[in-house]
Amino acid sequence: MNQKTFNLNAELREWLSVRLSEVLGNNSNNIRYVEFNVHEVKEDIIRSFYDYQLIRGWPSIAKHTGDVVGYDESAIRKFVRRKH
Repeated sequence: MNQKTFNLNAELREWLSVRLSEVLGNNSNNIRYVEFNVHEVKEDIIRSFYDYQLIRGWPSIAKHTGDVVGYDESAIRKFVRRKH
């Protein structure tokens, strides 16, 4: 059985494009009212993948999280220790 791969990057790009249109519209002054900390978002994404698996008791959480987000397992383990 072949499993479909879900490209969440493409979904995020689409969502962000729609939200930018909604929030900014055609008014360049609206950019002053937008907050988007990329570093914080990256941490939120890593934590979301990690916690989702943790809550469900899945095995190899750091490895699988790293595989999804493009980091090695040791980097995920360091991240989790630092954020607890």
